[in-house]
Formats: sequence, structure tokens, C-alpha cells
Amino acid sequence: MDDIPILKLKCILALFIIQIVLISIGGALGFSAFGSRFLENLNEYTKKYELGREGSLQYIYSTSEAGYIYASFGLDMKAKYNETHMVVYWYENIKLRPGATVIDLINNYSNAEWVELRVYPIENPSNWIVIKDYNVSKYKIDYELGDVAGYRYIISINNVRNNPGTLQQWMIYVWDRKIQNFQYLAAPPDKIEVYNYDAFVLLFDKFGAFPPDCCSGSLKWEYQGYQGPSK
Repeated sequence: MDDIPILKLKCILALFIIQIVLISIGGALGFSAFGSRFLENLNEYTKKYELGREGSLQYIYSTSEAGYIYASFGLDMKAKYNETHMVVYWYENIKLRPGATVIDLINNYSNAEWVELRVYPIENPSNWIVIKDYNVSKYKIDYELGDVAGYRYIISINNVRNNPGTLQQWMIYVWDRKIQNFQYLAAPPDKIEVYNYDAFVLLFDKFGAFPPDCCSGSLKWEYQGYQGPSK
């Protein structure tokens, strides 16, 4: 992908966030007609440039023998583990039907086979450890969704809420196996289809002019060597 399409995509992503902020502040009434067309066009555009989806057809459409797919997601909300450490929660091997979206993935978090706690010192994020816990019920998720012109987006997770005034908000990233990094996805979560062995991150951070790099700590330090769910 050359520099011009990348710049064009970044500009569209910035416009998308600006519109969400305007609607959050001023209400959806004045933006409903424009918002619907804008988001429909954005969704189609991002399908063409959506990163992390250039894998083989076998990867994209494969399922287990029982007809299910498996995916995981990390919850990165700058949460404290204790006074000296932060934590990112990973919900691993969530079983879904083909055609599921990111909303379905979140809805089924309690079906994860285990939760990984990626724990790192506040002063030295590169010195991290993984704590694996099969008692998924200990890590409940309470979330709220908003709706703009029929497209849902995340308002809050576990009382961590979007703040339009500071552009702090929830963003969605997907693991791109080709470049071994997480890539930002602009489409609403109920329009992002989950493929077999996908890994997403729900990141709370400041958007600014462009999406921030994922994820907490040094760039992708938590996920080096991550190859997706074991199934």
C-alpha cells in the first residue's frame, strides 16, 4: 500500500472520529441523514483497506469440525493490577458461529476458555508476565453501546467511558499476521466480521489526529510472538 491511500485512509478515520464527537456533544438529530450516508460509505471503504484480512481463504473461512470459529480479544483500558503494576485482560478461545461480529465476540466473553492477565510494571512495561486463569467468571465485563444512524459503537466498558472533549475513547484493533502488528479498524464493531483465529484489542486511549499505536507499554511488547488462539 503506497503513501497516498494510507494518508487518505487516515483522513477518513479522523473524519469518522470527529463525527462521533459532534454527535456525542450535539445529539444525532442534526446529523442523522448525513451520518447514515457517511458511515455506509466508510464501512465500504474500510472493507477494501481493512488490514489483517489478506490471509488465505482457508484462514478466513475455515471453521472447526463442529462448525465453529474461535477468536480472542484483549481489554486494554489502562487498568491497575496493584499500586505498582498495570494489566491487560485477554479473553481466549471464544467459540462463535461463522458470520459473528465484534459485538458477538464481546457478548460471548464469558464463554472464553481462559483469561490471560498481561501484567507489567508501570515504570518498565517491557518487563511483563502472563497470569493464566480458567475461572473466567472472575473477569466480568459490563459495557454500554451507542447508536449512530443504525451503527453501534462502544460507549463504555467497566465504567471506562468515552470522553468526546478529550478524544479519549474505545478503539478496535486486529492482529495482522503478515506484519506481526495490530492494525486499527474504523468500521463500527457490529460491522466487523470475526474470522477464525482472529485476535482483537479493545483499546481505551486518546485518538488525537490519528489512531494511537496499539497497545499499552512499548509498541506490541505484550503480543510479540502471539499467534492467535491455540485451536
